[in-house]
Amino acid sequence: MQIIRLVALSVVSTSLSFLPSVAAADGGDTTQIHACVAAGGTTRIVSPTTSCRSNETPVHWSITGPQGPIGLTGPQGPKGDPGGGCVPTAQLPRFVDNLDGTITDKTTCLTWEKKTGTVGASVDCSATTCSDPYNVNNVYLWSSTGTLPNGDAFLDFLARVNGTLCDNATTVPTNWPCPSLGGHTDWRLPTLAEFQTIFAAPFPCFSPCIDPIFGPTVGGVYWSSSTSLALYPAVAWIVHFGQGGADDCCFKSSNKFYVRAVRGGK
Repeated sequence: MQIIRLVALSVVSTSLSFLPSVAAADGGDTTQIHACVAAGGTTRIVSPTTSCRSNETPVHWSITGPQGPIGLTGPQGPKGDPGGGCVPTAQLPRFVDNLDGTITDKTTCLTWEKKTGTVGASVDCSATTCSDPYNVNNVYLWSSTGTLPNGDAFLDFLARVNGTLCDNATTVPTNWPCPSLGGHTDWRLPTLAEFQTIFAAPFPCFSPCIDPIFGPTVGGVYWSSSTSLALYPAVAWIVHFGQGGADDCCFKSSNKFYVRAVRGGK
């Protein structure tokens, strides 16, 4: 009878491509697959705590097999955040050119857009396509309906800076995905308080009232994202880089001003 049992075990182990070890009891080991093999070769898969019958032999196999080969290398991840983990510091130099069209302010951990081009006549981006959102001469509308942030400052400028809009990116885009500034997609218009942190000096200061590291800057009026008092939701705050001032003078839907993007901060 013992000889017949060994033959049955040999057949089972061969068909399952394992070399099972015969145990006196199942033992409750949850890291293995447990079975009971009858003299005729009939096999039952059982729980770790189930005892085999008197005419069965307990066998078990390891659940975990050998480690497989290392997989292929995945695609390159997104560019790291130059402001990620930033700790505000007074260490000089205060401003760092990240060499990707952005400037980081180490005192606030804000990252700013660096403008390009040469200061000249303003370009109305609501009347023409401004395919280069970083050009220093572009001017935009804050709101197209009066109060909501739905002017081309948001729907064109920020869309291009964040990589959701670019030329030819229509039904069958030819250059999709659109490039985003510095590889990031969370650019926005600065608040009034954020804008005031990069004035080169207190009011009044010389035009343009900003460190040259920020690239060419028109000494004119720039939109902030800050809306005026709740009593005047159609008015937004502006800053003036000609003398370092600020005002809540201007209706969002009837004025076209310069813009500069920002992201991050603490």
